[in-house]
Amino acid sequence: GTGTDTVSIIIAAVLMPLAIGYYTGGRFRPCKIYGNYISLRKKLTFNLILSTVILLPGMSLVFMEWFFQNLLVDMGITSRIVQTSLYATFFVAIPVYFLGQTIPLVSNYFTKTKLSEITGRMLFFSTLGSFLGAVFSTLVLMATIGVHHTVSLTFVLLSIVVILLQRRKLSEPVFLSLSLTVIGLFLNSNHVMSDKSIVYNNQYQMAQILHKGEERHLLLNSNWSSMYDDYGRKYPYIEFAERQGIDPIRNSETPRDILVIGAGAFTLGFEDEN
Repeated sequence: GTGTDTVSIIIAAVLMPLAIGYYTGGRFRPCKIYGNYISLRKKLTFNLILSTVILLPGMSLVFMEWFFQNLLVDMGITSRIVQTSLYATFFVAIPVYFLGQTIPLVSNYFTKTKLSEITGRMLFFSTLGSFLGAVFSTLVLMATIGVHHTVSLTFVLLSIVVILLQRRKLSEPVFLSLSLTVIGLFLNSNHVMSDKSIVYNNQYQMAQILHKGEERHLLLNSNWSSMYDDYGRKYPYIEFAERQGIDPIRNSETPRDILVIGAGAFTLGFEDEN
């Protein structure tokens, strides 16, 4: 939904774990866990790969449809506030928490002699990244290549960071990250979108055209918006509106201007030439 209540949940699921990630990332020190030495490089790599694993289903249309339309409904959870909260907790807050540790962890690689200069530079690139993620991704990428390909680009970028972190470019973390990226590219590919009957998917809405026998249905953001079949039939509420508002003046000598608000505008008065 586009209500401020659901949007506020998403914003909270980003800002709060980001702040906690900053704090815990700054407190991390290389140590041994179960006999394995965890260096800064290993910690960064682990955070990136784990975030990718969680984002993989969380940013996949196939999984999201199953999560919202099947899993939660079967569990009796129908409130959109609760649904959004559960999704944001598992698939937004957790990866943001681990990715939020990146900046304080990377700061350990710089000398303390120019602390103020390094801090200013890191904050500059961090804020620049937030700006590009919020503005460039939405206004440019989603509008031109679609939401699904923008998601794919996110996985590619995560893989690039993992590769840059590794001393050995042919290592297990690199192969694992690239494998996850390939899966992400497939789940958000044009082939999968076509199987879902999606004709476009931008920052405003996802449009699907379903063919059911002689009927053609238009779905906007998974809502059944309008229908037209080979015999001119439409959704009952549209036909009712036509009987009440259009039929009495269909053959009038003076054409009328009629304002239509709603998705029914795609079919309402379709046959009227006056």
